[in-house]
Amino acid sequence: MSWETLINGHISFKSGVPESFKYRIIVELEEVFEAELVWDGRWGEYKVEDVNWTSHVEEEKIEEVYRKWKPFFKQFSVSLYYLSEADYDKCAEDEDQDTAGLLESLFNELTEALGSGECEKANNTLEALVELLKTANVNGKAIAEKINILVEALEAALEAKVDAEVTETFGVDKDHLMELARVLEELKVPTARLKKVLLCEAL
Repeated sequence: MSWETLINGHISFKSGVPESFKYRIIVELEEVFEAELVWDGRWGEYKVEDVNWTSHVEEEKIEEVYRKWKPFFKQFSVSLYYLSEADYDKCAEDEDQDTAGLLESLFNELTEALGSGECEKANNTLEALVELLKTANVNGKAIAEKINILVEALEAALEAKVDAEVTETFGVDKDHLMELARVLEELKVPTARLKKVLLCEAL
């Protein structure tokens, strides 16, 4: 089943986002938009405008991609109109950040999400953090202290699970954590405590 939609909007990224990472996000956006994002050099942003008469574009899918990569958008303004139904509108704006600022923001957001038990937010932020560490030119020494604070938050989340005597996972995707450990090793950041958390969770 298909329907008729009109989509238009403009998107810009924070200056600290590497080009290779932007490309990955753009590919995901174009997939849910079912339309091409076009670079507008005059305004320094990507634009989309498309009428689709056999559309499968859905606001839920757009929202999912937006939430997944939210920390990297400087501006995200997209409107989706169902030509025979109600319309969807999403507008968001954030301050520009360089790579260091992005890392600081992601570490803080992840630590807060772990402390408040917001599993979905924690996993989305963790995935975003890992991808940024993989693609940006990051100094391992500069993030070592942040990693220690993050591991403390993970240890606290794991301890809370044990204290509550629950058997289900404490909410953080172990694959993301293992990927984080691998990336940190490449950056020469100590990972012993992080691996201990992974080992405890596996028991």
